[in-house]
Amino acid sequence: MSEPFNLDSFKSDWQKIPDEKHYQSTEIFQMLQRKSMNAARWIFLISVLELVLTTISVIATLASPQVRIAHDDMFSKIGNSTFIIDLLYVCSIVTVIVFTYLFFQQYRRISVESSVNDLTHHILKFRRLVNYYFLINVALLFPIIILFVWVALAGVPEAELTSSQFYTILAIVAFVLITITLVFYWLYYYLIYGTFLRKLRRNARELDKIKNLTTD
Repeated sequence: MSEPFNLDSFKSDWQKIPDEKHYQSTEIFQMLQRKSMNAARWIFLISVLELVLTTISVIATLASPQVRIAHDDMFSKIGNSTFIIDLLYVCSIVTVIVFTYLFFQQYRRISVESSVNDLTHHILKFRRLVNYYFLINVALLFPIIILFVWVALAGVPEAELTSSQFYTILAIVAFVLITITLVFYWLYYYLIYGTFLRKLRRNARELDKIKNLTTD
């Protein structure tokens, strides 16, 4: 695996070589741009894969006869709450579609920018988009988990649970599932998206150093 580009080390080595072999600041800029494009491309491809897997999963689930029977059974027990579950499924897919498009747009902007300021701006904007994507997905997890626990508990005969017991179990089970899901989701985000976001952050810092050199 190649070492991350470090401008300070590069400048130190720069002073030790003949003038005719010095890199120009534009060449350093192009190097950082290529590294940023590569990181942005991987994030975009991962989001496309997530979109494909999410869509296939939802379609396969809804097309299953067993799921349709379970869906009708839920509707008979909890009525319009199944509409909320379906809506959350749709929101999840729409979220992936929208952010996949936004990732692609930012990737294109990173690939064509020709100034340090603009490239830095779009790298930072790309990182913010990924963070928003993570937060929105986390926000969608809460109602989905709570509703599924509620649906599961709704199948328990009323004689076996009092109202207070029902909501106590709902709160405990939902809290445990949300905590476990958040841990796994954070690990996924940190290991997959975080790897490329850290590269983008380093590139943005190096671009700031180039900008400072050109203004000195």
